[in-house]
Amino acid sequence: MPSSQAANQSEEEDLVLADKQVLDKSKDILSCMSNAVSAMKIFPSDHATVKNFVDALSQKFNDYFKTYQKLQIGVEEYSFTCANQVVFTDEMTIKSLPFFFFKDGTQVLYFYRGLDRPEILTFL
Repeated sequence: MPSSQAANQSEEEDLVLADKQVLDKSKDILSCMSNAVSAMKIFPSDHATVKNFVDALSQKFNDYFKTYQKLQIGVEEYSFTCANQVVFTDEMTIKSLPFFFFKDGTQVLYFYRGLDRPEILTFL
């Protein structure tokens, strides 16, 4: 295989790996976000359970932003997408985080490097 072909193949493999990492990290972030919102519906915002979920979510965002500048999340009726892949689904309308945004007309959520814990708490 000529070296330019090998380089192109290596670049493609790196992109696929990067996409998989973005998808995995976004799934993790959105799952944690859903758990944090659920906890906030049950407990006051200063409760240890809520604090733990918000701290975990903040850490997951920080880890993501060590590598990437932004996280773009598509909003569908009962799902969140990232890179055109479904990464989170909750079809129970009463508690569905995607539906909460969808019903208000939100189509895309953007999260940028520099997002801090107080901003996350305000967002939630």
